[in-house]
Amino acid sequence: MRTIFYCFFILLITCPALAASPCATDAPCSPALVDSVIIDEETTGFDINVNYPVLCSEEATRTIRDAVLNGLNKFKLIHPDHDLTDFPHRYTMDTRYAVQSAANGRLASVLLHVSVYTGGAHGNHWPVTWLFEMGRGQQVFLSDIFTDAQQGLHAITPMVRQQLRDKLKEWTAEDMLLDGTTPVLSNYEDFLVSDEGMTFHFAHYQVAPYAAGEQTVFIPWADIRQLVRPEFMAVFLSGAEVSARNKANDKARRDSHGGPCSGLITTD
Repeated sequence: MRTIFYCFFILLITCPALAASPCATDAPCSPALVDSVIIDEETTGFDINVNYPVLCSEEATRTIRDAVLNGLNKFKLIHPDHDLTDFPHRYTMDTRYAVQSAANGRLASVLLHVSVYTGGAHGNHWPVTWLFEMGRGQQVFLSDIFTDAQQGLHAITPMVRQQLRDKLKEWTAEDMLLDGTTPVLSNYEDFLVSDEGMTFHFAHYQVAPYAAGEQTVFIPWADIRQLVRPEFMAVFLSGAEVSARNKANDKARRDSHGGPCSGLITTD
């Protein structure tokens, strides 16, 4: 015999991805940004100025730190013996970051801009983003936000393409734009979340020529609400809305089962 408390069963139904979802019940830590780490190294062949945020969640900070250090180590291995003999300029790596909170601090988005120069006419630049649920510090991916990831990608792709064409105008390179916005997760993995919607970031060369710069596209929640998991949208409710919803849910459970968490489900 296995006994499952009714209230826990209801919680799992309401929030099926409880362990990794923004609807997890842990209270978020605050403020999201508490410090930063600066790695400043200068050698004969390298000039490194890497800066990344320290968040109030150790788990979230660990995720960022591991990714940054992994990228830094790969950069150093490009030509570890570089001493200006073959190329008279230092290799450089710089990062800068921004952190924004949403959903009353429940979510935190992190944007890291990476710039690397290892020769050529100009350096390379690209964004790296993370979205964290600040109760447990777990990363939230695009596939966690959409009810059906493929359906969501196919729905937002025309919106993204139209905005890019409107912004790029004469810089529009249709082949690059179409390739860089093909509805696959890897093309849309860099995004930020706010109370108003989602902002997707596209690196140089992903959707347009280098001279056009990095591109961003904002999509309001109102345009994609039907594609988003209800438990994810629920984190954007105001405190009053949450209180009213909880009272209504408690009343419904009492009416149906004689009291909150009073029922037991027994299965063989």
